[in-house]
Amino acid sequence: MKKKYQKAIEINEARLMRLEEPGKAHDFGIPASILKDISLRYSMEAFLEGKALDPAEFGQNGMEAVITALKGPGDRTWEMVKRISIQTGVVFPHHIQYLVEAYLLATHPTSAYSIYESTPRSLWFFIKGCPCDGKDEVPCESLCTSAFLRAGKESGLSLTVSVTKSNGCEVKISPALST
Repeated sequence: MKKKYQKAIEINEARLMRLEEPGKAHDFGIPASILKDISLRYSMEAFLEGKALDPAEFGQNGMEAVITALKGPGDRTWEMVKRISIQTGVVFPHHIQYLVEAYLLATHPTSAYSIYESTPRSLWFFIKGCPCDGKDEVPCESLCTSAFLRAGKESGLSLTVSVTKSNGCEVKISPALST
């Protein structure tokens, strides 16, 4: 029986990423101090205590704080996500997912979230343990929706966001279809 071999893949050396400083360790991830600073101002507990009046504005400002913090020095992962998207031309879901995860870590520090789907067509996740759970009078859907739409704007994408509240929040984000 003859074995079939896959043809060799040519690699464009110019497109390979290189470490700027070989041998130097780089920290990946968001420094804890950044998350703590954002959490003090934009956590869900701060929202529930009544420090903010408009949930949509509160969510948008929280995401803006995350974006501003990530643009500063120190977050190597964000730098790599941006660099890869430039090389590949693929922005969704990587940019959005990273911004959403940073936002959740900063504003929902005690909540757990599970990502069900992360594809170029959809980002679908579930948030469990949010301080808004069981508080139907709290319009937290508009808070999260506005934050995630702001993440799309930062990435140059028009998004469709749906938040369903039921023993946690199920969130589905997808690129808006062009007509």
